[in-house]
Amino acid sequence: MKKNILLGLLVLFTLHKTNAQNINPIDNVKASFGGLSYVQVTNGAGIGGFFEKYIAKSHRLGVDASFILARGENEYPVYNYYYGMYMERTDKRRLSFFNADLRYKKVLFVDKIANNFRPFILASAGPVIAFDPPNVPEISERFKNIKTSFSANATIGLGIDFIYSGDMGMAFFAGYHYLRFGKKLDPDVNLEENEQFAEEVDFGQKDFSSAIVRISITRIF
Repeated sequence: MKKNILLGLLVLFTLHKTNAQNINPIDNVKASFGGLSYVQVTNGAGIGGFFEKYIAKSHRLGVDASFILARGENEYPVYNYYYGMYMERTDKRRLSFFNADLRYKKVLFVDKIANNFRPFILASAGPVIAFDPPNVPEISERFKNIKTSFSANATIGLGIDFIYSGDMGMAFFAGYHYLRFGKKLDPDVNLEENEQFAEEVDFGQKDFSSAIVRISITRIF
């Protein structure tokens, strides 16, 4: 019995040492980091992905991309008393953004924190494509008449990287996202059908800047 216990402890110790040797420390300058993100802005949400690697101690450079669906103030259906049923509003926002950015991360307190987390400052910038389909219920009509607009965006903020196993971790980021277009997007509203909501109708928007929160699942390569 004692031999079995000792043998089991020896096996566990050996596995622990093996795993410990395979762990990529969060400060490993030879490591690369990649993963998926959930992105939340003030008027929308989406998903994205990123890849980054150390270019020097405490400095990482990488790329990221995200696809965000914008929300409007009038997203809920309204009750039509004439037909006696709920109907989708014609001023519903149908707008989405795709951005591809270069990102720079400054990792803080590299030599001062021994645990498996690191705070950081992150800045990114790059081009954005806006997809602006008409506000009609038919999906085929939306795709046929979709409009595109181009601009640039920039993000800056603070976050924290956290490694919870040998090669897996999470990152939490919060900051400010700047996004502005040269013309108003989503202005095509049918006022005749929306006469009763005329004061609430969104006649388009140029500035989509807002707060941003990103939660990422990270893998170390």
